[in-house]
Amino acid sequence: MKQRALLLSLLLMLGACASAPKVSYYLLQNPATEATTALHAPLALEVKLPDYLSGPSIVYRESPVQVNLAQYHQWAEAPDKILARQLGSQLAALLPPAAGSPAGKVEIVFDQFNGSYQGYAQLAGRYSYLDEKGKVRLSRPFDIQSPQRGDGYPALVEALSRGTTQLASEIAQQIRLLS
Repeated sequence: MKQRALLLSLLLMLGACASAPKVSYYLLQNPATEATTALHAPLALEVKLPDYLSGPSIVYRESPVQVNLAQYHQWAEAPDKILARQLGSQLAALLPPAAGSPAGKVEIVFDQFNGSYQGYAQLAGRYSYLDEKGKVRLSRPFDIQSPQRGDGYPALVEALSRGTTQLASEIAQQIRLLS
């Protein structure tokens, strides 16, 4: 009798493991840019995220005050690394090396990098450009709402990708105006 109960418990536990949902992993979509993955020296890039955005879970805002950290839809690597690589690649393509090209550092501090119950991906925060001596030459807030085309996390990640492309374009345009 005891063996049957033990065997039944073991089968139930194995059945529960077999029915566990599959975790899906995501990366930002890299737009068609010149084949480059790093900023042209000497422009450096630093990306900062608040704690709730820096974990593996993709974040979805369910209301102005409630967020959902997706358990089964996660970033394939740390979001700050994904963003630094994505934005760095795009800025390198948008700010090609040339005589008088900018030197220094771009700092991007995100307050929001998430989906929204209103049907868009939201990227918000502040970016700064510091010259080679560390002097802040430019500091601007950003608030980008990229419409989500379709339902689900793949559509949300695509909208976040379009938002990063828009942010890189805005930063590059503002840096070029300084020259």
